[in-house]
Amino acid sequence: NTTTNPFLFNNLVADSAYDVYMRAVYSGGSSVWVGPKTFTTDHCNPTNKCGFVLEFTDSYGDGWNGASITINQDGILVGNYTLATGNSGNQTVMLCPNANVTLVFNSGNYDDECGFTLKDPFGGILTTFAAGSAPTGGSTFFTFTSSCTPPSCLTPTNLSATNLTPTSAQLIWTAGGSETAWNIEYGLAGFTHGTGTVINVTTNPYTLTGLTQGTSYDVYIQADCGNGDLSYWTSQPISFTLPCNAYNTFPFTESFEGSVFPPQCWTNLDADGDNNKWETRNASTNGWRIYDGDVAAVSASWTSSAGALTPNNYLITPNFTISNANMVLKLHIAPQDPAYPSEFFGVEVSTTGNAPANFTSIYTYTLTAADTIYKEVILPLAAYNGQNIYIAFRHYNCTDMFYMLLDKVEVYENNEIDLNGIQSNVFVYPNPATTTLKVANENAKTIEIFNLNGQKVAEFNNTNTANVANLAQGMYMVKVVTNNQVITQKINIVR
Repeated sequence: NTTTNPFLFNNLVADSAYDVYMRAVYSGGSSVWVGPKTFTTDHCNPTNKCGFVLEFTDSYGDGWNGASITINQDGILVGNYTLATGNSGNQTVMLCPNANVTLVFNSGNYDDECGFTLKDPFGGILTTFAAGSAPTGGSTFFTFTSSCTPPSCLTPTNLSATNLTPTSAQLIWTAGGSETAWNIEYGLAGFTHGTGTVINVTTNPYTLTGLTQGTSYDVYIQADCGNGDLSYWTSQPISFTLPCNAYNTFPFTESFEGSVFPPQCWTNLDADGDNNKWETRNASTNGWRIYDGDVAAVSASWTSSAGALTPNNYLITPNFTISNANMVLKLHIAPQDPAYPSEFFGVEVSTTGNAPANFTSIYTYTLTAADTIYKEVILPLAAYNGQNIYIAFRHYNCTDMFYMLLDKVEVYENNEIDLNGIQSNVFVYPNPATTTLKVANENAKTIEIFNLNGQKVAEFNNTNTANVANLAQGMYMVKVVTNNQVITQKINIVR
């Protein structure tokens, strides 16, 4: 019996369901009973709870497709959580302090698209997994004891990587407080936090060594304030990619057979921004034409999903040190479909960096149906003797064909080189030029030079040299006619 309203029930059991009936009592009698009213007690006092953030991602962008995460605290169900739609979303779950919390992953239709991060109330990452590395369905993949107390050891900030070499990187950061020790976790870019290599360091900055050239890494850091008092790890990693040493040992051969594309120290650029760039195809898949091994590099001017494309795709080699005048480049190109062969292809060279603006064309060609057996292209590199160069293979200036293929790229020294026998390819050098252009083919009949407005500014007949000393500095198109070929090449004249 009670004479107060409201009425407080005491000494109930946590996480328990109760039914309540009620009737009024008055002088001379009572009302009928009403009810039940059902309620469930909480796990702890709600004012003691704190919010943990669930961050969901989906690599395809259509939600988790039935996958979800179940959270329990002290064996009691808290809830089931998912990403209903889209490529990302956050939810907050309120948990009691000092509870034993478990997370269970429940499979859906496309688990490899799912990514997840759990953060504590203060932004520290407790667990994470990326798309492609979801836990086994039905498994408890993470267990922790919840805490609603802010850490006394603060997380370092401003972590960065500097002084990159092919095998090392210097890390520098701002300490969270007065600590003098830190934990660093690093691994290949995209690794799951908690699965990398952890080292304990007492210097800031600190140099990571023993790394691999041309490789991308992610790094997290945590402060160690002593006596077991650790900060949270940085919530997001920093990333860096190590440079590569220039190749100076030849022959060099690349047939794109490795498991990673582009190969180490190569660069793959989608300069037209259509999200289609150089990739690989295997001979065992739908009859792809391969020159060497089982794999070729390919670039599209039409796909079944996108239709007609206007590619401007660069596949760029590592840096090469050209150490003598007998060095040559050999490559093999082909159209995939002889009914749609007219893919436009170029070879470009840079003596500076590997951005598109750094490159100058040395060879262009429009593929034909006859090239489906692969056209071999050999280009002398004599013009770059004593220099370091990048070579770009460029697919551009075409549309609505299909795919072109590139296979078995070689750079080597040919001590028996015969420039007249080089595949009837015509190579104009040096590029850039100052006073004289040369054609690496004794059969040149006509050399015509045009400015970029299409006006002919010079012509030379029955010679393989052209005097350009009187031409203004800038870009020109050079047309060369030989016994069996007509080619056009862009040339830069400098002063």
